[in-house]
Amino acid sequence: MRAALGLDEHGYSSSVVEQVVTATARFASFRDATDAVRMAGIAISESQVRRRAHEVGAERIGQRDRKAIEHRRRQLPARVAVIPGAVAVEVDGGRIRTRGAERGPGVHESQNKEDKVAALVILTSSTFAHDPCPEPPARSRAPAA
Repeated sequence: MRAALGLDEHGYSSSVVEQVVTATARFASFRDATDAVRMAGIAISESQVRRRAHEVGAERIGQRDRKAIEHRRRQLPARVAVIPGAVAVEVDGGRIRTRGAERGPGVHESQNKEDKVAALVILTSSTFAHDPCPEPPARSRAPAA
C-alpha cells in the first residue's frame, strides 16, 4: 500500500523527502532546515530531517561512486549522437586588468585578475591519393651551410 501511495518506509512521500533534502542542502544547520520544512506545513522532527538527509546523502554518494567506476571502465553510454574520431582540449590562462563595475570609460579601481579559457575542439582531416606537399616549404627548411 505504501508503494502505491509513493511513500517511503518512514511514511514520507517523495516530494516531502525532496523538500527535506533541499532544505538541508540550503541551510547551514539541521535546525534551520527543519524550521524551513515546518514552515511549508510539514510536521517533522529535527532528528527525522537529519536521518532523511543522511540516507539520501548515502544513496547519492553510492550513485556517484558507481558512476565513477563505470566511467573508469568506459561502461557509460556516450552522451553525443556521433562520437568524433579525434578531439583536442586547448587550455590557456593569463592575467587581465579590470576596472570597477559600472564605472564607465577609464581606469577606476583597477585590479589584476586571472583569466582561464578552455576549448574542446573536434579534429578533422582530409585524405589524399598523393602527398600534397612532399617537401617542406622553403621557409621551414634550415638554411644551407
